[in-house]
Amino acid sequence: MTRRIGVGTLVSGLSLAAAFRPLPTSAPRGPGLFTKVQAERGRALYDAQCADCHGTKLEGGSSTALVGEPFFASWDRPALTLDDFFYIVRKTMPKDAAGSLPREGYADVVAYILQQNGFADGDEELTPDPVKLKEVRLAPPARDTGRTTASLRAIASHPR
Repeated sequence: MTRRIGVGTLVSGLSLAAAFRPLPTSAPRGPGLFTKVQAERGRALYDAQCADCHGTKLEGGSSTALVGEPFFASWDRPALTLDDFFYIVRKTMPKDAAGSLPREGYADVVAYILQQNGFADGDEELTPDPVKLKEVRLAPPARDTGRTTASLRAIASHPR
């Protein structure tokens, strides 16, 4: 007896398989949202101010995870922008000293969080400018090219 597989079943199976491909381990060089040096500064601040609650690898602990699917489940929404994320971080963190860092320090920490989520670094630092931050939507790295959706959206909206 020959078994037939419908086109819909085949497409569904391929879509499911594609959905479980691993994300790239690092984002490509090129135009991005922050510099590598800025993300390194952000890591130092994160380690000192955030890791106790959010985990040394941003995996969560006594507070929410800031990396991977849990992060994107919260922030990959059409109405939310990088400015919304920056605002929440700036106004509520660190837990016992909210707003205690300079705005540039918060931008450095956000750059590190973006880097750890696969966003590409580039030649310009992320600035705490709400107008620019509102132009960027947070979305997981594109699985087919390794480029990040947010980086591509930022490139399209920021002539250099």
